[in-house]
Amino acid sequence: MHHDEEQMINGTTGKTKFSKTKWKYGSYTLLANNDTLTIDGLKIKILHTPGHTPGSSCYIIGRDYLATGDNLVVKDGKYEHFIEMFNMNTAQQVESLKILPDPSSFKYILTGHHGVVRN
Repeated sequence: MHHDEEQMINGTTGKTKFSKTKWKYGSYTLLANNDTLTIDGLKIKILHTPGHTPGSSCYIIGRDYLATGDNLVVKDGKYEHFIEMFNMNTAQQVESLKILPDPSSFKYILTGHHGVVRN
């Protein structure tokens, strides 16, 4: 990982020189790949899927949900990388998406730009 990517993940710099996105809300803990959080008995597994951004991740929520944000597209029952012009590293994203369980293993996939995919 490059120094500027690490700074972006740690919230000390924005995605581009024009972006002012910086973390300003106090202390935080970075979650590692395959960490599992339990909130009120609900298990949430973190899967790092860098490529769209260095810190992109997906979250398996319980057994039925995959939350992807704008990290990927689900098309014809398969994961595809996000729009290339908006990715920071499309080749890395393509490799990252291979770690995700098959889309058919979830009842719902919650995407950032393409809505809810129901299986």
